[in-house]
Amino acid sequence: MLTVKGIFRNGVIYPSATLEADEGAEVTILLEEKEPISLPSETEWESLLELVEQCKVSTGIPDLAQNHDFYIHGAPKRDTEE
Repeated sequence: MLTVKGIFRNGVIYPSATLEADEGAEVTILLEEKEPISLPSETEWESLLELVEQCKVSTGIPDLAQNHDFYIHGAPKRDTEE
């Protein structure tokens, strides 16, 4: 027996992995209902943004976000004009 996770949208099940089976093979689908994921409230987002602001550190490296792999691992720099 093979277990594959997926997403149900608009009446169609989309598996999260490619499945191999003979064309026309019969399958059994068992739906396991889970609680929907709730998005953070506006207050929770504001709290997170305040925390990020409190924790930020100035590195003096203007392209650090774009080229973090260069600074950390020595990978080639990316073009910063994107």
